[in-house]
Amino acid sequence: GGGGRSRFAAKEAAFKAHPHLRLGFHDIVILSSADAEELTGEKAPAGPGASAPVALIRAGNGGASRDQMARVSISHDGEYATAMCMGFEVDAEG
Repeated sequence: GGGGRSRFAAKEAAFKAHPHLRLGFHDIVILSSADAEELTGEKAPAGPGASAPVALIRAGNGGASRDQMARVSISHDGEYATAMCMGFEVDAEG
């Protein structure tokens, strides 16, 4: 179904937005903002699009010192799905 295509597009966008973390697809989980907050205890970014899906990027083999969240935007057009994700590097002290 369309949900699978959307999730794949979102994972791919998060994967490409974080090349510095050397992630695998299994290191990225796409969740609702509420589910991500519940799982991590960390509040998702507020503001416009606050209910947008979140890419939860797992710490570990990817080189991240802790799990982090990145907002994902998913668009649909019939059977096609596209997604965008803004990647960032967390300061070593952050």
